[in-house]
Amino acid sequence: MTIYMTSDLHVDHYINHRVSLENYINNALKPADVLCVAGDTCDDPHLFVEFYKAVSSRYKKIFVIFGNHDLTVHNESYFRNNPFTETQAKLDFLKAEASKLGNVSILDGTVEEFEGVKFGGTMAFNDFSWAYEIDPEPDGNMAKFLCYWRDWFDYRHWEYMGNVHKDILASQMKKLDYVVSQKPDIIMTHYIPTFFGVEYIYKDDLFTTFFYFDGQKYLKQLKDNCIWLAGHTHSVRTNDLAQNDGRIIHLKLNPVGYPDEDSGNAERIDEFLLEI
Repeated sequence: MTIYMTSDLHVDHYINHRVSLENYINNALKPADVLCVAGDTCDDPHLFVEFYKAVSSRYKKIFVIFGNHDLTVHNESYFRNNPFTETQAKLDFLKAEASKLGNVSILDGTVEEFEGVKFGGTMAFNDFSWAYEIDPEPDGNMAKFLCYWRDWFDYRHWEYMGNVHKDILASQMKKLDYVVSQKPDIIMTHYIPTFFGVEYIYKDDLFTTFFYFDGQKYLKQLKDNCIWLAGHTHSVRTNDLAQNDGRIIHLKLNPVGYPDEDSGNAERIDEFLLEI
């Protein structure tokens, strides 16, 4: 079985630059048996559905998770026609439409097996662990970080669980706990476990905290040679993380990113076409 792994497609940004959907698919994706997308297909719910209708015939199976842009209901710049004012209603619509395609599964704290390979995923969420690492004040940090959260993209563009950070975090981590407990061969999250590491240029940036969560507790539960595909950041990275007991965890980040960025995706696209 061949699997192509990617994330952060941001299809709407390309369509808005007058790239046809067919050209986008041909340029951004590789042919394979299975396509894995670790979040941020697009903000526009109708384009989300249109994209997976167009691409579903090219793969035997597609696994998708939500990213922070898939949850937006207030990002009018990238909505051609948005009927939703609540994020959950939008997500329910996307799941229902994807299920009609037959071979597209949106993983939302769920695990599925396809041809003997177990896939699991959920969006996950940031937990401010990185902010505490670079700004370790003993008191008052959470209030400060929550002020930043209220200015952040997700807070301003979602209407999800009251936009209460701790409630979203608890919900997503419960989903991830379940996914990891099922010992999938491939795990997908949009937000990034800190064991991926943080790129040097972002290490001292407090706002990096909105991309990461502390996933250290999951490492001991992961099976040997499993793959963890994440997204959110727009730079390509891979790493093989060796554990003390000899297990190897393969870490993958392969975002397409925005049209005006160089994520490294085009030059390294073949690295993410895997034979399982």
